[in-house]
Amino acid sequence: IEILYFLKKMNINEGFFDEFTHICFNGEGAVHYKSGHLIRFLGLLYLAKYKNKKVASINQTVDLNNNIFLTKALVQIYNSCDFVSVREPISYELLKNCGLNSCKIIPDAVYGLPILKDDFISETVKKYNLEYKNYITMTGSSFLDRNNKSIKFFKNIIEFILQEFKNKKIIFLSNAKTDFYLINKILTQQPNLKEMIEIIDSHQATFSEAMALIASSKILVGGRQHPNIFAFIYKTPYLPLEGNTFKNLGVAKLQDYPIEPLSWSTDYNNFRSKIEEVLELDPQAFKNLSIEKFNIFG
Repeated sequence: IEILYFLKKMNINEGFFDEFTHICFNGEGAVHYKSGHLIRFLGLLYLAKYKNKKVASINQTVDLNNNIFLTKALVQIYNSCDFVSVREPISYELLKNCGLNSCKIIPDAVYGLPILKDDFISETVKKYNLEYKNYITMTGSSFLDRNNKSIKFFKNIIEFILQEFKNKKIIFLSNAKTDFYLINKILTQQPNLKEMIEIIDSHQATFSEAMALIASSKILVGGRQHPNIFAFIYKTPYLPLEGNTFKNLGVAKLQDYPIEPLSWSTDYNNFRSKIEEVLELDPQAFKNLSIEKFNIFG
């Protein structure tokens, strides 16, 4: 009753789900300890089961930072659901160890996307005046904020890349406001870098074009989960950087990828050794991951 009261204060009344019989929740970035949406998400799950609906919760990463209160609440509500899944093995082990009776691993949906045709990839590379495997793709990270500390981290990684790959252009793929803010701050502070860095954001390139650019790059460096998965799918070596949860580590674990996410505060020597390790990866390191057919409501 207390939960229903607080939901009503958020303009969600008891009849919110009355017109539905089956409800699928996508937790996405909500199910971690820094999210302001976690309690709302749990409240909605509770309401759906309170109204005797069939409920499936499909999550990306579950990271509660050992918070006992959040863990207890999450497991209690998840145990009442009809189906619960996560996208990587770290979250899976966490939930099982916390007392969740039934949980499945379902890889990220992007593993199920159709593979781009070679002609489309070639045309995209030409469209952006690039040469196959002769440029570096880069992304930001949910770890970074709009502050001087993040600007320093970001600038250091850019300088490490340019030092390691002389005369190779960086194609910075931006799909978040923070990424766009940081890269523009750096280019304003160091206008000499503009010759070596091209920003391509989600308003310029389509989803497929971004995949094509990653597929044709020499290496991807960054802390965004989906671009790292794109690189893996197209067997492009990638150096993962940390995010705001262990999701990038979870991605690597699911892939059996031998390189774990690097700290944004890393030094050049460590960065260089990891780059060398990445570039020497055997093509067999990029296994085929697929999504098996599943019926979330049985």
